[in-house]
Amino acid sequence: MIFKSSLYFATLYLSSVALAETVCIVGAGPAGLTVAKGLSDKGYKTIVFDKSPQFGGKCQSYYDDKGQYHPMGALLFENETYTQTMPIVNASGVQSTPFSYDIPLVIYHNDGTTQVSPIPLSEMTKLPQFKAEIDKYNLLWNQSAPNLTIGYTVSNDLPLLLFLFLNGMIPYGYGDVRDTPILYMLTYMTLDILEFFAGQRDGYIIDFQKVFEEYAKTINSTFYLNSTITKIDRNGSPTITYLANGSITPEIQNCDKLVLAFPPVMDALNDAHLDVSSTEQSIFSPIGITKYWSGALESALPDANGEPVAFIRLFNESSVATTCNQTLPEGRNLLKSVLSKVNKLHPENSTWPSTPITEADIKEFKEWHYFPHYDKTDLDSGVYARLDSLQGQQNTYYASGLNGFETVEFAIRAGNDIVERITKSNAA
Repeated sequence: MIFKSSLYFATLYLSSVALAETVCIVGAGPAGLTVAKGLSDKGYKTIVFDKSPQFGGKCQSYYDDKGQYHPMGALLFENETYTQTMPIVNASGVQSTPFSYDIPLVIYHNDGTTQVSPIPLSEMTKLPQFKAEIDKYNLLWNQSAPNLTIGYTVSNDLPLLLFLFLNGMIPYGYGDVRDTPILYMLTYMTLDILEFFAGQRDGYIIDFQKVFEEYAKTINSTFYLNSTITKIDRNGSPTITYLANGSITPEIQNCDKLVLAFPPVMDALNDAHLDVSSTEQSIFSPIGITKYWSGALESALPDANGEPVAFIRLFNESSVATTCNQTLPEGRNLLKSVLSKVNKLHPENSTWPSTPITEADIKEFKEWHYFPHYDKTDLDSGVYARLDSLQGQQNTYYASGLNGFETVEFAIRAGNDIVERITKSNAA
């Protein structure tokens, strides 16, 4: 009887703590919305800020005149790895579409010609030497690997897999095999994801902007979209000074805890006017990003992949295709110049005249600061342990793809981790 009574009062106490606490979340992308949902369901008061007028963070879409979406950010998921994404997708009611790399490869050459591979990728990766490398990778997958991606494939005698890494990295903004530590690729390339890029299994594409718009409707939070944060003060309990949508009058929100649900690169922290500590600066300053552009282009182009632009027609019923481009500051001009070279009736013929791509053909074009990551030296020095030690300091928590990898799934996992940490901190 005494035990039951104690349990009752402990439960009542924890409930009252949760109800009394206000958690401010900066960022309405997958991580921020996951934190808001998890904590609000436990009785916390959650307030979400975002400078964008839309939910979803980098999960944004362009909608053509027929209402067809064209993803400008996240677009792919797979059932086995995306375990924490699937409940959100299923509850949203948004329809997904099977998507496969079971296609012939089209290679764009600098002379303006294109070359089609003689067999689809899925047949190529069934060849004995290719299959042997995939099987070997599966055995090595959970072993420690300090290399860069290209070094990993060389040291483990996996030359053919380098092609699959390129297939999964370049078009999606995950850097260069010569620079990206294999730790990130091992996090990303679980066996099912590797088999997807090998054309051996289907993945799915979905309008993630719509998914997170629907998800936000289930969250009992206060949202300040299209808002501007002018100051975050953490002397004592955190306070946020902000301008709400369309307002010129600053308002102040007092918080018990603060969650920064975006990659904590220094530019972003400075934009949020956060009073960054010297310890935080030492941990966040080395974070690198990939400059990444995505666009929606109306054209009759062939299904061509080239360097540094990937061109993917996702929907046969629409003349708009998605392009992905990385690492060069001339992104928009590069998009036009490169695709203009293959915009021709006979792309295999270098002498056939091409039709230039114009501004009118570009329906949407976005720039992202994408794929936050550390370099090999920082990883070797134990930077993730130091990052983890920051969680909860100054009542501040960090949730983004940096916690694992820059995908929707790992952003959601980061959000759920913060929900658990905050809940445990109140139970302690």
